[in-house]
Amino acid sequence: MAKRGEEGRGGAKRGEEGRVLPWEQNRITAREPAGVRAKPRSTLSHLLQTGLLACPEYNHRTLSDWGRYMAVQRTALRARGLRFHKRRPLMSSNKIGIHVVISFVISDHSAEFDNISRCDRRKPGRPGGSLRGNFQGNFPMISNLFPVRAVKRVLGLHVPGRTLDVFPDDTFLVSYPKSGNTWIRFLVANLKCPEKHPDFTNLNALVVDNEAHSKRSLNRLPRPRILKSQQYFDPRYFKVLYLVRDPRDVVLAEYHFAIKQRLHNEDYPLDHYVSRFLAGDTGHAFGSWFDHVSSWYFTRRNDPGFLLVRYESLHAQPMVEIERIARFLGAPTDPASLRFALEQSAAPRMRELEKKQGHLYSSTKETRQDLPYIRVAKAGGWRTNLPKQCAAAIESAWGSLMEEMGYELSGAPAPVEVAVY
Repeated sequence: MAKRGEEGRGGAKRGEEGRVLPWEQNRITAREPAGVRAKPRSTLSHLLQTGLLACPEYNHRTLSDWGRYMAVQRTALRARGLRFHKRRPLMSSNKIGIHVVISFVISDHSAEFDNISRCDRRKPGRPGGSLRGNFQGNFPMISNLFPVRAVKRVLGLHVPGRTLDVFPDDTFLVSYPKSGNTWIRFLVANLKCPEKHPDFTNLNALVVDNEAHSKRSLNRLPRPRILKSQQYFDPRYFKVLYLVRDPRDVVLAEYHFAIKQRLHNEDYPLDHYVSRFLAGDTGHAFGSWFDHVSSWYFTRRNDPGFLLVRYESLHAQPMVEIERIARFLGAPTDPASLRFALEQSAAPRMRELEKKQGHLYSSTKETRQDLPYIRVAKAGGWRTNLPKQCAAAIESAWGSLMEEMGYELSGAPAPVEVAVY
């Protein structure tokens, strides 16, 4: 039997009877012969194996220590205005089950929980900083016991992504990244609620970005909701306005936005980025342009709840296209309302708003402020800014779908080989 202070397995000191005390290390090691792992048992073993609790191994010898550990944790929770509930262990011949339920009483710590929901790239521990930093800084005991992601999900503070709760009366504005979604959100906001004077400070409240809000806040929005999404095909989206843009323009927009996000330097080779763009490897989880567009178009093109809008057509004949959009959304279709929405959503006005409010907008507040978010805002820029070999590579890979969408191919010879980085 190990003596007090003697080093046990895992580097932690053992207690009086050779047990590894839970408060000395997160990993509780079972007293088994060398090389033999403790056999998992009952409900507690499931919690441990799935990571809900912090201790990967246990046996009945550690149960009393675990109970004392729970008492310490319960006292710490009460000091922070939280409550901890633990049932008594259910014991049988060879099984021990411990059911642990944590309930949070958000009182004086509501601001801290709001900070937890804002998972960004700032330094840990600062208001609005990274989730792990805030959570461990404000609630260190809980973060040691439960993984941060599990607690976020219990509280509904995680960004839902594809686990979003969808209601039958939801309307989705869907597009591939950098296809003009911000512009169409301004158009829709000015069509549906012009009295609220949409700008970058309230756009996320009027046409909600489901990637910028927690699941809890999304479920609390008044219905019917209009949501912006960049997800690939989801059969639960009943009513969808899909905005498509020429991929040769999309790749340029993504490339410059990646510079603004500090994802790569300004001298990063554009042809390398085009190769990544074709592979769907540009830093987001929405696949390639081809996969995204085809997933929506070929599954919903004949559905009355699906409206396809081309970015280029919206530029070429704005009154015609915005009337289609207004009818689809049930917004006013009189010429005065349509012209007002177009004027309030024009690129020059959006650039002026960005200069004043860009540091407050969710998509730009943590990016470089010396580079514009609203750049050229026009169609066909690839003809002068995209190298011919890059345009040919995109056309060679996705030409059939581009023609299906109404985009003319340049006819430039495709490169013999396109490296994928």
